[in-house]
Amino acid sequence: MNQMPNVVSQLNITFLAGAGSFTSPALDMNVEKVGRTTEYTTSTVSEMDVSVTVAYNFGNATLDHQFATKWLSDGGDSGSVVCNGGTGSADDHCGCGSTSAASQILGVDLSQERSMADVVRDKFLRQTPIGTFAVDAFFLNEERLLQRFRRAEIQVDDKEFARKMFDKYSADARRAFAEAERSDQRITDQHVHDARTALKRAERYMMPEEKEAANQLFELGVQHARGKNVKELLAVLNDEHLLAQIKDVLKKVKTIKTSEPECD
Repeated sequence: MNQMPNVVSQLNITFLAGAGSFTSPALDMNVEKVGRTTEYTTSTVSEMDVSVTVAYNFGNATLDHQFATKWLSDGGDSGSVVCNGGTGSADDHCGCGSTSAASQILGVDLSQERSMADVVRDKFLRQTPIGTFAVDAFFLNEERLLQRFRRAEIQVDDKEFARKMFDKYSADARRAFAEAERSDQRITDQHVHDARTALKRAERYMMPEEKEAANQLFELGVQHARGKNVKELLAVLNDEHLLAQIKDVLKKVKTIKTSEPECD
């Protein structure tokens, strides 16, 4: 995040309270903000004078002299004023652990793929009801899934299959990312076949009710996605009836959380 005095100076504006509006960030300071996408969140400053490279749809941009926290915002929160206060948090919703686990199986550096996934998540998925639900459910369950991954003994042939699928589709995925909604790539019968094979292999590491739910969701996906291009798939993610079906399937799986428990 930018320090606010730098921002208002470049914009040539002032706050009504003047210089008294600002305080310098410091390590372990609790901060809070309200944004369009994630509304109210709070976190704790973890790094100072940071240089970061962010992947945007127009390319990479490097930002210097920033301060950083763990997860505080998502795409659409840009422009939020970060204030001193809140209870703070060290929780991170970056998906770093999942990326590391996937890199371990594939034996490749996935930093570029993760940057692309972050853009897809914030620019496209977060803008749809089903995409938002899927992203939130992923982060709610990420740590539990990682714990299971660490305990699991992934079979050699499953790792080899995962590497084969990565090699087969990584170039197409990068091209689809670059072209975004202009992409003419479509979900083909071969995609469905490979995805079904991958699911059958993944079932080895699932509980019975998880297998049943995974197969139900897969068939819903095939029904609504087969033959569609990127733009048409994004339209599917706005289908409220389909979202209700997905929620109905997942609510029967005790090992998967789909929402935070309500406070008393």
